[in-house]
Formats: sequence, C-alpha cells, structure tokens
Amino acid sequence: MTDFSPNKPKTQMKTKADIGICIDQTGSMSPCINGVKTSVNTFADGLQTSAKVDYRLRLIAYGDLPAMNEPVEENNFCEPGDHLSFQRQVEALYAHGGGPEPESTLDALYVAINSEWRHPCHKAILVFTDAPCYPEMHASTIKRFGLSDGSIHRIIDALTANRIQLFLAAPDFEIYRTIEAQTPGSRYEVAGEGGSGLASFNFKEVMDAFSRSISVSSKAWFDEDEGEEELL
Repeated sequence: MTDFSPNKPKTQMKTKADIGICIDQTGSMSPCINGVKTSVNTFADGLQTSAKVDYRLRLIAYGDLPAMNEPVEENNFCEPGDHLSFQRQVEALYAHGGGPEPESTLDALYVAINSEWRHPCHKAILVFTDAPCYPEMHASTIKRFGLSDGSIHRIIDALTANRIQLFLAAPDFEIYRTIEAQTPGSRYEVAGEGGSGLASFNFKEVMDAFSRSISVSSKAWFDEDEGEEELL
C-alpha cells in the first residue's frame, strides 16, 4: 500500500549526469595530448567506481575548420556506465593538422550543446584546448543548426537556456573570459599559450574539481508523491 503521508521522507536516487568532453586535437596539442587523455580517462574511471553517479560520456574532437577544413569529429553518448567504449575513443585521439591559431572551439562547443541529453539530468561540457578560438562559428555550423549568426552570444544563450555547466581549460583569451562571465555556473581555468603551457597544467586538480561540482550540484531526490525529481 502506498504511503501518501505529507511527512513521508524522500528516497535518494542515483545522480544522473550527461557529460560532453571537447578536445582540441590539432598539432600544437602534441606536448600535452597524452596528459589530457590520461586525465580524461582517470575522470571516467572515477565515475565508473562511484555508486552515486548514473553517467554518460560523449567525446567530441576538433581542429581548424576555416583554415584546414577539419570537421568536428563526433561520437554519440556511450551507454550509461560504459566507460570502456569511451576510453577506446579517447585512446584513438592523436594531435595532428591544424593551421595557425585560432581553432574551432566554438563550433565543437555548439555541437556539444546540441547533444541528445537525458531529462532530467546534470548536463555538463568540458573543453580542453591550447589555443584561442575564432570569434564566430563556421558557416557550416551556422547552416547545420539553422542559426542567423555564429556569435558567442549563441553559445552563451544556449548554455544558459539548457542549464549546462561549462568547464573550460584553455589559455587566457577574451572570448573565453566573456563566456565564463556571462554563463551561470561556468568555470574557466587558465593555462599558458601553446601545448607547452597546457602540458604543465594540473589536470588532476581540474578533473577533481569538476567531479566535486557534479556531486554537489546534482544530488537527486525523487518525490514519489509528486512524481518529480528535485535537484538540490
């Protein structure tokens, strides 16, 4: 018999988290690509061993669309808890191509924003790059998503509207700072210009901080009386 008492305690549910990870794989990333891969895989391992997280991971790799015609490389979300498939995708990454800075970070980010997210869940995107980005998205991205323009405000508005938490590890750059300042819940960790700067970056600290943010901001409770999930 169902207990409909108003004082009935809520039942704690496993945290749901969908996480898109965008990685710059241009040639300048050579000094640090292995460090990024190791850190991302360690992060996936941590989710795998957590009994509190029902997670899915999606990998998106990118390069330089305008100068080199390098398209954003997309993978679908792996099945919940399937970190092995995700790790195989990460291990296949290698630094190559790319023209002179900047890179197509905004295009990769917008692709990630338009992922097939579960509802409800904690939605998050991590971006790792050693370079500034183009000031606008590429024409192909604008056409694909039916946008009227490719400005950073499209990124900011979409992140905000979809309540997506952004975590960005990148060199100091005005566009990245603007996105952080105007997107609630975002976090921007500054690394030095070029692969050597990102190579010395403390990825463990970044991934640990992001793991904590998921744990704190997306603890889910299910109210059986109302049939809705409440995010605390």
